[in-house]
Amino acid sequence: MNPRIPIAVLTLFMLPSLFAQEEVIVSGPPVVQEPVTDPDEPLTIADEMPSFPGGSEALFKYMGKHVTYPEEAIENEVQGTVYVSFVV
Repeated sequence: MNPRIPIAVLTLFMLPSLFAQEEVIVSGPPVVQEPVTDPDEPLTIADEMPSFPGGSEALFKYMGKHVTYPEEAIENEVQGTVYVSFVV
């Protein structure tokens, strides 16, 4: 087989890819895209993590003093778990 034939076929397959690339020239000032943050979305990383004044012991003391169990729930022996979340 003539060695020129495979080279010619390979060249024919590669030739269209040379012209497939198109150079795009953008004029004007560069576009700077600022990160978009939702002001209502809480941040997950803080410089200083929040804590209750006085630490965990003071938090438990405060909660024990200010959380009340409904009288009706005590009478009907209603029990359950309360899940609380908040954003600082």
